[in-house]
Amino acid sequence: PESSSRAPLDRSGAIPGILFEPRPLKNLLLVDEQDNFAPTTDMRVENVTGEETPQIYALCGRTSKASLRVLRPGLAVTEMAVSPLPGNPNGVWTVKLKNADEFDSFIVVSFVNATLVLSIGETV
Repeated sequence: PESSSRAPLDRSGAIPGILFEPRPLKNLLLVDEQDNFAPTTDMRVENVTGEETPQIYALCGRTSKASLRVLRPGLAVTEMAVSPLPGNPNGVWTVKLKNADEFDSFIVVSFVNATLVLSIGETV
Protein backbone atom coordinates (compact mmCIF):
# COMPACT_ATOMS: atom_id res chain seq x y z
CA PRO A 1 0.00 0.00 0.00
CA GLU A 2 1.16 3.51 -0.80
CA SER A 3 0.37 6.77 0.93
CA SER A 4 -0.20 10.28 -0.32
CA SER A 5 -1.17 13.61 1.19
CA ARG A 6 -4.78 12.91 0.18
CA ALA A 7 -5.01 9.51 1.84
CA PRO A 8 -2.35 9.21 4.56
CA LEU A 9 -4.05 6.30 6.33
CA ASP A 10 -4.48 2.73 5.15
CA ARG A 11 -7.83 0.84 5.24
CA SER A 12 -7.51 -0.04 8.93
CA GLY A 13 -7.00 3.63 9.83
CA ALA A 14 -3.35 3.12 10.78
CA ILE A 15 -0.54 5.29 9.45
CA PRO A 16 1.39 3.21 6.91
CA GLY A 17 5.07 2.45 7.44
CA ILE A 18 7.98 3.99 5.61
CA LEU A 19 7.72 3.39 1.88
CA PHE A 20 11.35 4.13 1.06
CA GLU A 21 14.79 3.44 2.45
CA PRO A 22 17.01 6.51 3.01
CA ARG A 23 20.31 6.19 1.19
CA PRO A 24 23.70 7.60 2.14
CA LEU A 25 24.74 10.96 0.70
CA LYS A 26 26.65 11.00 -2.59
CA ASN A 27 28.94 13.62 -4.15
CA LEU A 28 29.31 15.60 -0.91
CA LEU A 29 32.57 16.31 0.87
CA LEU A 30 33.28 18.32 3.99
CA VAL A 31 35.24 21.34 2.79
CA ASP A 32 35.32 23.57 5.84
CA GLU A 33 33.89 23.95 9.33
CA GLN A 34 33.06 27.22 11.06
CA ASP A 35 32.30 27.93 14.69
CA ASN A 36 28.78 29.08 15.36
CA PHE A 37 28.76 32.79 16.28
CA ALA A 38 25.02 32.88 17.01
CA PRO A 39 23.68 35.01 18.42
CA THR A 40 26.00 37.84 17.40
CA THR A 41 24.90 40.73 19.59
CA ASP A 42 27.35 43.37 18.32
CA MET A 43 30.17 43.66 15.80
CA ARG A 44 32.82 46.25 14.96
CA VAL A 45 35.59 46.45 12.37
CA GLU A 46 38.54 48.23 13.98
CA ASN A 47 42.32 48.27 13.83
CA VAL A 48 42.97 48.39 17.58
CA THR A 49 46.26 46.50 17.40
CA GLY A 50 47.75 48.72 14.68
CA GLU A 51 48.15 45.83 12.22
CA GLU A 52 48.07 46.27 8.45
CA THR A 53 44.53 44.86 8.17
CA PRO A 54 41.61 45.76 10.49
CA GLN A 55 40.12 42.99 12.60
CA ILE A 56 36.47 42.12 13.15
CA TYR A 57 35.44 42.10 16.81
CA ALA A 58 32.21 40.23 17.48
CA LEU A 59 30.27 39.84 20.73
CA CYS A 60 28.69 36.39 20.59
CA GLY A 61 26.40 34.37 22.81
CA ARG A 62 24.55 35.22 25.98
CA THR A 63 25.02 34.99 29.76
CA SER A 64 27.83 32.71 30.92
CA LYS A 65 28.44 31.43 27.37
CA ALA A 66 29.08 34.91 25.92
CA SER A 67 32.43 35.56 24.24
CA LEU A 68 34.41 38.19 22.38
CA ARG A 69 35.67 36.81 19.07
CA VAL A 70 38.45 38.45 17.08
CA LEU A 71 38.35 37.57 13.39
CA ARG A 72 41.37 38.29 11.26
CA PRO A 73 40.59 38.09 7.55
CA GLY A 74 42.93 36.15 5.32
CA LEU A 75 42.67 38.86 2.68
CA ALA A 76 43.24 42.56 3.11
CA VAL A 77 40.14 44.62 3.91
CA THR A 78 39.78 47.85 1.96
CA GLU A 79 37.18 50.41 3.00
CA MET A 80 35.58 51.52 -0.27
CA ALA A 81 32.89 53.86 1.00
CA VAL A 82 31.50 55.36 4.19
CA SER A 83 27.81 56.22 4.35
CA PRO A 84 26.20 57.48 7.57
CA LEU A 85 23.08 55.46 8.39
CA PRO A 86 19.89 56.76 10.07
CA GLY A 87 19.99 53.98 12.68
CA ASN A 88 20.88 50.33 13.25
CA PRO A 89 19.84 48.18 10.28
CA ASN A 90 17.70 45.05 10.69
CA GLY A 91 19.10 43.42 7.57
CA VAL A 92 21.61 43.97 4.77
CA TRP A 93 21.46 42.22 1.38
CA THR A 94 23.18 42.53 -1.97
CA VAL A 95 21.17 42.15 -5.18
CA LYS A 96 22.12 41.62 -8.82
CA LEU A 97 20.57 43.75 -11.56
CA LYS A 98 20.16 40.67 -13.78
CA ASN A 99 20.34 37.06 -12.67
CA ALA A 100 23.17 36.36 -15.13
CA ASP A 101 25.36 39.24 -13.81
CA GLU A 102 28.63 38.18 -12.21
CA PHE A 103 28.55 40.86 -9.50
CA ASP A 104 25.84 42.41 -7.36
CA SER A 105 24.58 45.88 -8.32
CA PHE A 106 22.74 47.08 -5.20
CA ILE A 107 23.04 46.99 -1.42
CA VAL A 108 19.65 46.88 0.32
CA VAL A 109 19.69 48.12 3.94
CA SER A 110 16.51 47.48 5.95
CA PHE A 111 15.46 49.48 9.02
CA VAL A 112 12.34 49.31 11.21
CA ASN A 113 10.68 52.24 9.42
CA ALA A 114 12.63 52.57 6.16
CA THR A 115 14.65 50.78 3.50
CA LEU A 116 17.72 52.15 1.71
CA VAL A 117 18.82 50.90 -1.71
CA LEU A 118 22.41 51.83 -2.51
CA SER A 119 23.80 51.44 -6.03
CA ILE A 120 27.22 49.80 -6.35
CA GLY A 121 29.51 51.31 -8.98
CA GLU A 122 32.44 53.69 -8.98
CA THR A 123 30.81 55.22 -5.91
CA VAL A 124 28.22 53.83 -3.48
